[in-house]
Amino acid sequence: MPKLTFLGAAGTVTGSKYLVEAAGKRLLVDCGIFQGTPELSDRNYKPLPTDPKTIDYAVLTHAHLDHTGLLPRFVRDGYRGTIFANPATIELTTLLLKDSAHLQEEDALHAKEHPNNRHADAQPLYTSEDVDPALRALRAAAPSISAPNFTSTLTTPATFLAPPASFSPSMKMARKPSSSSPAISAATSSPSSTIQPRRP
Repeated sequence: MPKLTFLGAAGTVTGSKYLVEAAGKRLLVDCGIFQGTPELSDRNYKPLPTDPKTIDYAVLTHAHLDHTGLLPRFVRDGYRGTIFANPATIELTTLLLKDSAHLQEEDALHAKEHPNNRHADAQPLYTSEDVDPALRALRAAAPSISAPNFTSTLTTPATFLAPPASFSPSMKMARKPSSSSPAISAATSSPSSTIQPRRP
């Protein structure tokens, strides 16, 4: 049965990462950083909820850092597939990730120079060198392109996941959920919990 797992943006509005599993493949929708309180920022340094090496495809909905900001680490930690996005999203993501790496390097240096800082031994989440491999993985999606060996379609300009027929009742929320609706779980709050969407 198709499965949707929230690896971020559960209990908070940042850190968007959604894992879609279907047809024997695993697709990650967005890979963002957590932003806000120190506790949320600290989550960025914890191991990813799923091994990047096990992800077959990735797709970006838009360029905001809470949807793209963890891509350099995602690729550095083992993802070797393509990251699909529309051309505008790729252009903005390129600017934002380069700037994000620079700021993190500066913040880490500042922390080391001020021992009383909460993160006196802080290391940047990723460096400028980590950004380039992530950018090379980006691929502009055509107006309608089928990901190889995956039963869904990547659609632009919004660059969202258009699910196969078996996803329609719950993912699009256009019809009432049925017994064949995909399972949905929130890994960040309760990895083992599974919920079904409420009827509209």
